[in-house]
Amino acid sequence: PEDVFAYRSRAAGTSDGNVLTSSSVIYPVPNPYYNRSAYELSSFDRILRFAYLPPRAMTIRIFNLAGDLVRTLSRDDTTEGTLDWNLLTEHGITVASGIYFWVADIEGAPSQKGKMAVFVEKERLNTY
Repeated sequence: PEDVFAYRSRAAGTSDGNVLTSSSVIYPVPNPYYNRSAYELSSFDRILRFAYLPPRAMTIRIFNLAGDLVRTLSRDDTTEGTLDWNLLTEHGITVASGIYFWVADIEGAPSQKGKMAVFVEKERLNTY
């Protein structure tokens, strides 16, 4: 009966939380991407998802094997634990099959990097 307990809570978005912290390891899923993923709602969608993102603002840059920047993805909404890539370049062109590297620059935390394989179907153009 003489024990005294005190509880404190933080405002939403000011704490790293219990599940995802600034040291959470980011994973691209599915990896390798074989022409489809469970996240796609139609046959025209292409989604490769970066999951387990820490609750911080971040930028993910995707590079091809030659080191050329393919796409830059940004996330300011720290409530989402994922970030989707539609497999398009900065110019709106579908990426080619191959190996890609990604670098995640996380606000207030160390950068993370990794690699992923993408295998997409052959594009067939109706008009030239």
